Amino acid sequence: MDNDKTEAMYQVEKLIQIMRENSTKKVHIETKDWKISIEQNENSQMEIVKAALSSEDSSKDNASGQNRNDLHIVTTPLVGTFYRASSPEQEPYVEIGDVVEIGQVLCLVEAMKVMNEIHSDIEGVVTKIVAANGDMVEYGQPLFEIKPQDSNDEA
Repeated sequence: MDNDKTEAMYQVEKLIQIMRENSTKKVHIETKDWKISIEQNENSQMEIVKAALSSEDSSKDNASGQNRNDLHIVTTPLVGTFYRASSPEQEPYVEIGDVVEIGQVLCLVEAMKVMNEIHSDIEGVVTKIVAANGDMVEYGQPLFEIKPQDSNDEA
């Protein structure tokens, strides 16, 4: 399994290198097993916009995204360094107790000098920040626990 992760990271790194060499701004690749979208922002930094497993692997991931307390677990889609803010001088993107929306930036994971935004894929309240600022994180490692927003809740 670790060899699969290592091979996948090598493939992503190679793709980013090819994008830089050819001044490509955006790429989306999809196979029967996975899909990934990478975009280059104004500052010439690459962002992995989406990286996901397909088919039954995806349904396994979604099932593991919920625990007994009905908390949604946000995991990292890549190996790198976890940062809670865009720079040491800035406030963290989110704190415990913050209400987050789908697509909201939760943190950054730096891989190969590329800052990758990790977005919330659910509306809810941040109940726990699992990783510490500056920690090395592995693919699939939990970063945040979010209590899903109940559509019946009137906060």
